[in-house]
Amino acid sequence: MNRLKASLQLSKIIRFSIICTLAIALPAMAGWVVIQTSDPGHRDYMSITFTGENTGWVVGSALLDDLDNPGFIGYTMDGGKTWQKSDVKLRADLAGIFFLDANHG
Repeated sequence: MNRLKASLQLSKIIRFSIICTLAIALPAMAGWVVIQTSDPGHRDYMSITFTGENTGWVVGSALLDDLDNPGFIGYTMDGGKTWQKSDVKLRADLAGIFFLDANHG
């Protein structure tokens, strides 16, 4: 009987937590704007980071670009409206990117 009460109590806590999370997250997401919905280069973005309001970096794999150099580094200088591919040749896909600050990454 005690196990049943504990299980029901845990179930209530979980439901309450989910409701609270949604109550906070959904209004915040309402202000999001989709800038770009597809990638004309058919790249697979694995990690993205912004070092400032307009400067961002992305890494991943270039699925249909260059089979000898499948990894890619991309960057934006306009807040993500447009992206350019770096000329760096990478023989492996990249899964993550990290910057200490705007100049060191």
